[in-house]
Amino acid sequence: MNIFIVDDDELLCFILKKQIGKFDSFEIWGTATNGLKALEALKDAHEKNTGLPDLILLDINMPVMDGWEFLDAFGEFASNLSEVPKICILSSSINRDDHDKSKTYKEVNQFFTKPLLDSDIETLGEL
Repeated sequence: MNIFIVDDDELLCFILKKQIGKFDSFEIWGTATNGLKALEALKDAHEKNTGLPDLILLDINMPVMDGWEFLDAFGEFASNLSEVPKICILSSSINRDDHDKSKTYKEVNQFFTKPLLDSDIETLGEL
């Protein structure tokens, strides 16, 4: 499974890449520091037919384009795809409203609270 990490915390991205790298069944597709860069990377890969990630780990609070804005734009982009990447929110938010809002997006499969645990990574493979 190829995973795309979208989070503005570069240290967290580094840690996640190492943590996910311990699992043979996962590979890192790429990273992006905000939703706009992530959307551009996905569109570029789609246009070049180089393959999209299987799963996107998405932070909510980011500069330029936050996770909610990304999800809105991604919904439009995904409507043209034959296979849509799954999305898991990975956020430090413990706000119940954020959890509830994530459920309004059909593309969101799971909401994880940072830090991501090894048991959470194992759950990714079951999505």
